Amino acid sequence: MRILMIGNSFTFYHDIPRQIAAITGAEVHSVNRGGAAFSDSLKPEDELHDRVNAALQNGPWDYVVLQEQSSRPVLEKEIYLECAAIMCRKVRQVGAVPVIYGTWAYREGSEKLQKTGLTYEEMAQGLRASHMQAAKDNDALFADVGSVFTALRDIVPVYEDDDFHPAPAGAVASAFT
Repeated sequence: MRILMIGNSFTFYHDIPRQIAAITGAEVHSVNRGGAAFSDSLKPEDELHDRVNAALQNGPWDYVVLQEQSSRPVLEKEIYLECAAIMCRKVRQVGAVPVIYGTWAYREGSEKLQKTGLTYEEMAQGLRASHMQAAKDNDALFADVGSVFTALRDIVPVYEDDDFHPAPAGAVASAFT
C-alpha cells in the first residue's frame, strides 16, 4: 500500500508519516509546508503547487491524505470546501482514494484559540462539521483526528507547549486514526 500525505505542520510534527508507515506497513510519503492551505497548492505561482503535482504523479497511490490549514475549515468554510473538492478531484484523477484529515481545535484557554473568536467547543464542532461535509461531498474517507484529540485532551498531553501542534502523544493518536 502507498500513501501520500499533503498538509502542513499538523501532519509533519513528530514524523506522523513515519508513524503511519510503522503501524500499517505502508510506504508513506508526504508533501508539506508549515501553515500551508489547500489553496496554496492550487496556485501555479506557489512552489507548493509544483511539489504537490509532482508527488501526485509519482504514484500510483492507494490513498492521499489531505490536511488543510488548521483554522480555515471553520473560519473560511466555503473556501475550504471549494478547495477540498478540487484537491479530491486531483486525487481521483491519479486513481487514489482521498482521505480528509480532520484536524483539532486549539487548546482550550490558549491565546491562539482566543484569536479565532471561538470557544473550544465551537472550533472543535465547526472543524468536525466542515471536514465531514468535505468528505461526504467528495466521497472521501474521513480520518477524525479532531474528535480523538477532544476525547484525549484531559487524559494525555496531546498538545505541544504552543497549544496547537501535536505533542508526541497527539502524533501517535493521529497516526492511529
